[in-house]
Amino acid sequence: MKTTTVIMSALLLLSSATFTSCSSDRRPADSGENTIVGISCALTDNNSRIGRKYSEAVIKAGGIPFLLPITEDTAALTGMLEKIDALILTGGEDLNPSIYGEEPHPALGTVDTLRDGYDLYLVRKAASMGLPILGICRGEQLINIAFGGTLYQDIPSQKPSGTDHYQSFTNLRPIHAIHPVEGTWLAGIAGTDPYMVNSTHHQAVKDIAPGFKAAAWSPADSIVEALECTDGRPIWGVQFHPEGLTAGGDTTALSIFRFIVAKGREYSGQ
Repeated sequence: MKTTTVIMSALLLLSSATFTSCSSDRRPADSGENTIVGISCALTDNNSRIGRKYSEAVIKAGGIPFLLPITEDTAALTGMLEKIDALILTGGEDLNPSIYGEEPHPALGTVDTLRDGYDLYLVRKAASMGLPILGICRGEQLINIAFGGTLYQDIPSQKPSGTDHYQSFTNLRPIHAIHPVEGTWLAGIAGTDPYMVNSTHHQAVKDIAPGFKAAAWSPADSIVEALECTDGRPIWGVQFHPEGLTAGGDTTALSIFRFIVAKGREYSGQ
């Protein structure tokens, strides 16, 4: 009996020592590793999904990706938002122009009413909660129309220029320059010199929503390439795809994800 007690005590001591050792190897809470970043999904063949580049970029930036499956259950969506520290709205299909009071343009692409409703609920509810929000491509367009702005439904026919906004090759590489606006969030990350970005869109912000301003422009045609909220809400957007550039090794693009992870950490009070 005494031998059994000694063995059990030794095992408990060893377990305690192992736990202490593992715990001491963890990064401090302010490193961002406990920051949960929700990522909106697209709907393909009735499956909620995202491109792996989004989740990998969040991980590289020190956050924990948390996928938000598409549902019409707003109570469930609210519950998901309550579990995260920041929200990323991803790219995808065109947004239905009926949302901002326009008729469809002949060049309008595929729209998805279910996803539109899901995304609109996410962005408006997250904004009401004060969650930091980053919109990417469709995500920036979504932010703009969710709060009263409009879109060019088709850049080539409605705002033509020599700039190619839909590259035919991988989005790991940039295609054209943008100009970050001095004093904005993006200039704080990329500086005010021209910054080369990728581009895979045929829609873009037209009338900027009240309470927002442009944080970057495409110099050849004045297409809005980044947004920021001006009324104190932590909401930002980019028209390009920093997750693709991050996968291609662009450290400035990675800093965009580090920015939203840091804002999520502030929100959660870590």
